[in-house]
Amino acid sequence: MLLQAQDTQAWVGPTMAISLVVIASAFAIIGIVTAALGLAIWKQLKDLRGQMAGVQDDLRRTMKSIRKGAKDIRGVTALVHEQVAGFASTGEELRGKVLDAADHVQTRLQDIEALYDVVYEEVADTALDVAAGVRTFKRNPILRTVRRFLSR
Repeated sequence: MLLQAQDTQAWVGPTMAISLVVIASAFAIIGIVTAALGLAIWKQLKDLRGQMAGVQDDLRRTMKSIRKGAKDIRGVTALVHEQVAGFASTGEELRGKVLDAADHVQTRLQDIEALYDVVYEEVADTALDVAAGVRTFKRNPILRTVRRFLSR
């Protein structure tokens, strides 16, 4: 039995050699792929560094523009403040004039109301006088005769 264990088949040696070559080839391919991926990642990192440098430059320029804009806004704010103060004083003056005009209009309306009352009384008296005159004129016998004559 001991002899049987030592005897190996002829195909075992070449099969082991082939399998070792396959395993070694697989490890070589894994190494090559890993190296290629590492190189690709390195290139992407290099490109990313370049892009980040561009972004930093853009941010610096943007911050300069923002600071300049803030200074401009301060000037505009001061100008707007002056204009608003001017409008406020003009509004106060205008308000005073409008109130004076409203008082004047109210006085005129009171005068017109008094005049209306006087004219109304005069018109009412005149209308009563005219009505009385017409009534008297209708009762006139001469007018009745003329009316009868014209109606025929």
